Amino acid sequence: APPSVKQATRCPPAPAAQSARGSPALSPGASARPPAAPLFHAAPARPLPPPAMAEEEEEPMPRNPMLVLNAGAYTGSAIAKAFHAIEADEGWEVTGTLKANSQKPKWVSEVVDGADAEALGAAIARSRIIVLDLVADIDGAEKVLELLAEHAGEEEKIVIGVSTIMTWSRTSPADPEDLEKALTDEEYKRRRPHVNFRDQHTLEKLVVRSKSATVRTVVVAAGLLYGGGEDIFHELFKLAWHNKSVPLLSFDEGANIVPTMHITDLCSVVTELGAGNIPASYVVAVDQAQGQTLKAITQAIATVLGTGEIDRPIKEDVALNRHADYFQVDLKIEAALVADMGIEWVAQAGLVRSMPKVVAEYRKERGIEPLKLLVVGPLAGVEGCTEFALAAALAAEYKVPHITAAALVAEVLAGESELKDRVKAAKDKEKKGAAPGDLPDDLMKDVLIAKLNTPACTNQGWILDGVPATLPLLKLVAPEKDDDEEEEEAAEEEEGEEGAVPPKPASELTPEHVIVVRAPDNVLKQRAQALSQAQVEASGMTQDALHKRAQVFAQANQPEGPNNVLSHKALQNIEALELDDDGGDQHAAPLEGFLVKSRIYLGKARNYGPTPAEVQAKADRLAAVAAAEAAAAEEEAAARLAAEKEERERLRADEAARHGELEAQEREVLEARSVPLRSYLMAEVIPTLTEGLIEVTKVRPEDPVDYLAEWLFKNNPVLE
Repeated sequence: APPSVKQATRCPPAPAAQSARGSPALSPGASARPPAAPLFHAAPARPLPPPAMAEEEEEPMPRNPMLVLNAGAYTGSAIAKAFHAIEADEGWEVTGTLKANSQKPKWVSEVVDGADAEALGAAIARSRIIVLDLVADIDGAEKVLELLAEHAGEEEKIVIGVSTIMTWSRTSPADPEDLEKALTDEEYKRRRPHVNFRDQHTLEKLVVRSKSATVRTVVVAAGLLYGGGEDIFHELFKLAWHNKSVPLLSFDEGANIVPTMHITDLCSVVTELGAGNIPASYVVAVDQAQGQTLKAITQAIATVLGTGEIDRPIKEDVALNRHADYFQVDLKIEAALVADMGIEWVAQAGLVRSMPKVVAEYRKERGIEPLKLLVVGPLAGVEGCTEFALAAALAAEYKVPHITAAALVAEVLAGESELKDRVKAAKDKEKKGAAPGDLPDDLMKDVLIAKLNTPACTNQGWILDGVPATLPLLKLVAPEKDDDEEEEEAAEEEEGEEGAVPPKPASELTPEHVIVVRAPDNVLKQRAQALSQAQVEASGMTQDALHKRAQVFAQANQPEGPNNVLSHKALQNIEALELDDDGGDQHAAPLEGFLVKSRIYLGKARNYGPTPAEVQAKADRLAAVAAAEAAAAEEEAAARLAAEKEERERLRADEAARHGELEAQEREVLEARSVPLRSYLMAEVIPTLTEGLIEVTKVRPEDPVDYLAEWLFKNNPVLE
């Protein structure tokens, strides 16, 4: 038998696959072809180079070419990464096609345009393995099968069509009298698809029929895929991670049997087939879960990842879910051929029994592992002080619970639990002047562990503000253990009961980051004096309490001190961020600088980002700010226009007044100048001219002007 390919690195998936569309039907597939020679073998040992050439670098051997369709999707990306990680026979160089809005994975060497027949044909011609996505890239699969005959070449190729178990959804048992008997790979010709997966059913037939003398074909019908960052089940995982109830997406009671397959196990099957280990032309790839129902899967997701609550949405809401068809499948089927392949399973027992491991994968792949931070300082946990303000700001920004001793005690006393009576009894016995959060270490340990085991702290993480403040209490919460003990705990966790939440190991209750805030005595006194009366009463931070806390902190946090929390075995390799509070304007000045450093120290937030409500709220705030700025700008423009208009009117009035003054002055000058002229005319001209005009009116000559001129000449008193 050909060698199996078990060197494949376990493969985290890429973004979820997209919907498919139709393709024409074809005749049923032919029988399986006997296995041919393996496509690749173990690389032969090469002789050592001569001593003189020992230091020279050898050129890397060319990797075997292969083609993966839809390489940016959940399934395609995982398969591409699995082949890329194979080291035997020089490994594989992956060429891939991408659908719209898909990102190129780093393990894909080259991207070809699936719509470019020439480029796609060239990729087919040089590829020794071709992996088709029959679920999410029907167009691409049809195109490859169309071009395959033309570009098959003389070298042997293997074409693997990755399909879905939904093409078996309507298949009935072969024996009507034995309804409990599971279907097997051998019955693939009897399979009947779900009405919405007829296109995939047709493509499966096309793949089987595409075999030739140089082309070996095989179809892999995978169960509902899970693992990594999740795809079909992602919505359920996301709701559970957000500590919300998980919907049972069933039209009935969720008693339908759901065949599943871990994405990494599917990659192992595909790489085995790529190695030439093809037992038949049709292979069913499902895990070996027994009677795994949809309700059991939903409950396991809710229990291990969330609050444990599931709900029953109305049928209309179930129908609107884009994966509703998958969740209604009810199929008892066995993967006999996969069982004989000898792959190294990741989740052989199924999704429900592997849920703790799957949840850990999900958190890691999505980058939503819990943030675990301890803030230490002389006034840590005291509202109104720098440590508290820093922890609260980080908790709000990173969306994690902010935990103080006082808040823990208040929460327990406000609830109903076994701890309430113990805490109440301890508070009744405490001495006068004790802080609200003071409890004996053994009791505070139980209160703190109970809080850290809540879904919110398990999923999002936590910021411990001043608690535990000493090494003895931290050791009670997270006991120091050897590596062997940690490994035993991890093994016990994997062997837990089906769907059960395993107890958390000490490593999960230990901080991964530590921020230490230091301040001199004068600054501490300044901070304490700045507290309001309500804050003093809530924290018990009197002058005596302040002095005591400063002493305890100084003793407990000496670099080599026996009570320093940083001397805990699990924290010895953690580099704490030390911040010096040297005073400032009521701790507001250093806080902003502390936040900048803390963001760099902690890295980006480990969550899904803002919720739709937060996005809308931010958009509303930005819109309000923009509207206010626009209103202010409009008001400023109106005021500017009004001021300009007023200024123009003032200038116009000033100009009019100036013109009036000039006209008056000119009139005065003219009047002053006209006085001598008027006197002269009245004395020398007007009397004679008046007599002449009177004479003209009496005579009324034909030419009065000439007559007047003659009369004035004759009667000029000067000539007389």
